[in-house]
Amino acid sequence: MMKSKYEWIRKAQRCLRMLSELHRLGFQHLRGMPYFNAQGFRFAIAPRHYFSGNGIAIPAAKLSDEFVAITGAGHYFNWTDTDGNDARALAEKFITRFPDIALAGKGRDWEYAGWLSELIGFLEQGDMIPTVWWEEMNGRPEDLLALPVWVEGKDNIDWIGERSIISQTNPHFPLPGKPESSGSEWWGRQPYWTDALHEMSQAMQDGGRLVTIDVKKISDQLFIENGPAYKLLSAMNSVSEHEGYEGFKGAPRLVLALLWKLQEISEQRNREDE
Repeated sequence: MMKSKYEWIRKAQRCLRMLSELHRLGFQHLRGMPYFNAQGFRFAIAPRHYFSGNGIAIPAAKLSDEFVAITGAGHYFNWTDTDGNDARALAEKFITRFPDIALAGKGRDWEYAGWLSELIGFLEQGDMIPTVWWEEMNGRPEDLLALPVWVEGKDNIDWIGERSIISQTNPHFPLPGKPESSGSEWWGRQPYWTDALHEMSQAMQDGGRLVTIDVKKISDQLFIENGPAYKLLSAMNSVSEHEGYEGFKGAPRLVLALLWKLQEISEQRNREDE
């Protein structure tokens, strides 16, 4: 196991390992929701029926319920006796101090417990922590199609106007119980589109607002096999296949990315003609 050089990352990852220890103790119906608020990292633990259909998010209206326990990455649950505690010790204290929540989480769910164990192993390879909500988030946690991962020391946010998303260049972990599709690859894992969105976001932050395209310079590229038009067709199919919730939010992002790619082609052709 690699240890992060950042104390807050180590403590945040310990929250997930505490939940995994609760699973080992027989409380596999408990699930966790990592997120950021104005005070920093938070981790909510609750019985699985509190979670939305994607398995990783508790709707905001339920976060204040008495069966939802929330901690930061400092003194866990505001307890004063956790210095030096490992994940197992925290899990044992959780059972004693939240007996009703623990009882509601008693039972077997090997699929989720295994998913969490795999997630923890992935996170421990770097300075990473997952998050399902952050300030100015675009959309709802309940609509996430993959689990975004925050990487300390990286520019993690892309802006869409006044709203934000975790950068598409960041890792995104599959949802629990959602094996990767054997059909078309989701566009959000394709650098062709994600790099374009990231570059457009950076340009907008620097004051850019215009996309300039010379239609004559790009027209032949639109008809070639594996050109931008046919890449867009495949990407839109992946939106339909992988984003089966109201809104299909990948579609407008792909339109923006396409405009950026067409501008790149136009600029390249202009340079070649000079």
